[in-house]
Amino acid sequence: MTKFFVFIALFFAISAPVFSQTATSRSSRNSKSKQKVNDARRAVDEMRSKFIEAYNKQDAVAVAGFYAADATYIGTAGDVVQGRDKLLVGLKGELPAFRDFTTTTAEFGSSGDLAYERGTYSARLEIPNRSPETIAGKYLIIYRRQPDGTWKIQTHMSGRDRPRR
Repeated sequence: MTKFFVFIALFFAISAPVFSQTATSRSSRNSKSKQKVNDARRAVDEMRSKFIEAYNKQDAVAVAGFYAADATYIGTAGDVVQGRDKLLVGLKGELPAFRDFTTTTAEFGSSGDLAYERGTYSARLEIPNRSPETIAGKYLIIYRRQPDGTWKIQTHMSGRDRPRR
């Protein structure tokens, strides 16, 4: 019986530091992971604020600059635009009709060089010879960290809410 207690005592004496280091190491990794998510969230929040500002100024060049060169945009009608240059052409044609664009983030997450954001948007649409209307919808954006450390929109999908009848 004494040998058993000596074995148990030695086991805990040897393994306690190992278990303690593992828990500390795990805690340190979790802390670093949370910090990376927080850093990505701050960068995306700042980017979104500048995006909305450029959108409301109807600055198509600035808005297009938030997208990666090979970005994909999937519009409310299911149209797919590939590439920032093609997106810029569309923005120049459509941005002048939009006013008071806002977004509300519902969910955000990130891992490594990717992040996503899901939320809602609203805007006032003013098309010549038509009554102004308020539009609203939902969006999903996937961001990718660029080699220079900045974040760009890689994929952006928007859906428009149906008017209530």
